[in-house]
Amino acid sequence: MSEQVKIRDHIKVAPTENLIIWMIYNFAIPITRAALYLKISPNSLTTLSSGFALSSGMSLLIEGLHNAFIPLFLISLLLDFADGLVARTTGKIGRTAFRYDHISDLFKVSFVVLCLSIFCNSKVVWMLGMSSVMLFLLSTVLNHDLSFVRKNFAQKSEQDFRRIKEPNNAIVTNIFTIFFTYNSHTLLIFIIIAAKPQFAAHVFAYLIIISTYACMRYIFVLMKLEY
Repeated sequence: MSEQVKIRDHIKVAPTENLIIWMIYNFAIPITRAALYLKISPNSLTTLSSGFALSSGMSLLIEGLHNAFIPLFLISLLLDFADGLVARTTGKIGRTAFRYDHISDLFKVSFVVLCLSIFCNSKVVWMLGMSSVMLFLLSTVLNHDLSFVRKNFAQKSEQDFRRIKEPNNAIVTNIFTIFFTYNSHTLLIFIIIAAKPQFAAHVFAYLIIISTYACMRYIFVLMKLEY
């Protein structure tokens, strides 16, 4: 089995589930292969991803460097996908309760939104941007609570966790996961704000809507579950 096939085996999302995430994983394969060759650890890739995210955000705040945001941010995103591929390919998956990659993701999203809000220099955009971050963090906490219940209460049937019917058609599933969930692929929308700041309010309003929807779904399921 070639290394290329071995890496592809560890892409955890099928194109029928989320085509955009699947494509990003494939774009991250060359970085993954280089990391494997150079023996770069998953945590090192996570740190590099955070560094590029930090640099991309800072570029928005420095006159004359605004155009650097898009390439720096895309590199950060690819490194974020590559760290997971390296971890699963090498079996170096964190065994401790501290999830460095998860904390890194929360930091990157919050920091980039903060910088984008400052970059747009608008009170409305600032309020919408900060609201989108708070709802994103809340949905993350609720999702963590749901995952905790799922792992620690094995007696619960899968049906208990699926009070809301999930789409089973590939096209419908892609539309739902791409446009109505806040995931790694959603971060690509930040590029729109950097390129066209006049659309920032619309983008952040959209993020508020899908984050609110996620929170409502998680709360609905959690309220129906009993310990």
